[in-house]
Amino acid sequence: MTVAPQEKHIVFHLGPRKTGTTTIQAMLEQNEEILAPDIAVFPRHRLTYRWRLRASHFKDGRTTPRDPSVRRAATRVARRIASLSARTVIISDENLAGSAVARPQGETMMDWIRGTIELIEDVFAGFRLSYVLYYRDEDRWFRSCYNQDVKNKACPLTYDDWRGRYPAEIGLEAAARELAARFDGRVTVVRMEDEARAGRLGTAVLEVAGVERETLQRIVFPAPQNESLGPSLLEFVRQLNGLPMKQSHRQRIVDLARAHSDQFDGRRT
Repeated sequence: MTVAPQEKHIVFHLGPRKTGTTTIQAMLEQNEEILAPDIAVFPRHRLTYRWRLRASHFKDGRTTPRDPSVRRAATRVARRIASLSARTVIISDENLAGSAVARPQGETMMDWIRGTIELIEDVFAGFRLSYVLYYRDEDRWFRSCYNQDVKNKACPLTYDDWRGRYPAEIGLEAAARELAARFDGRVTVVRMEDEARAGRLGTAVLEVAGVERETLQRIVFPAPQNESLGPSLLEFVRQLNGLPMKQSHRQRIVDLARAHSDQFDGRRT
């Protein structure tokens, strides 16, 4: 039976990236059967591939959260959700707001998150909407973003050179709390370290979705996913990124090095 939009609750977990998003998405995938049928989960790009693809161009100015192509992609998602029988839907995709930290013109990831929430409020009008945003120590966040850019985006820069391209601070927590105040408390702000310390990343997402306490006790929380490279392996990959070679060849070497990361830093990553 299809549930009317006004009776359907959609929870958007929008990141930002490098705040435990991959681990939270793994948790949702692993517990999908426990949450069904009342709660449908769509982690990462299972439902939002076209939307996140359009959002990937925020960094170069080719699109913005208000661009017609982004709106069309979001509208497709809204129509799909409207057809579901589940009363609650969790969408976890940090890349709906793009993956870049900032643009030289000054726009930051938090600006794109703000614009994405404004888009959702418009396109998904009629649904009950909630948002979950995580934040973490900002220096550690910057270093984790750099690590990911070296690992996944073939960045050849040193950390200092990479860091010099971005503002002195993004203000993750302040921007998230400003959004919480602006959108009538529908935005829940969570310090990543608090949940990570307890080994229960994603608890806030489940609580906002209305998961009952007895069900929460049955949830399996996975080990941390997509962890940063150790310092020696990171430096190896960074220097590898500066060599002229095909991306496919580079990726094979990186994958091999990561599989034997204990040879670099004495631990797996």
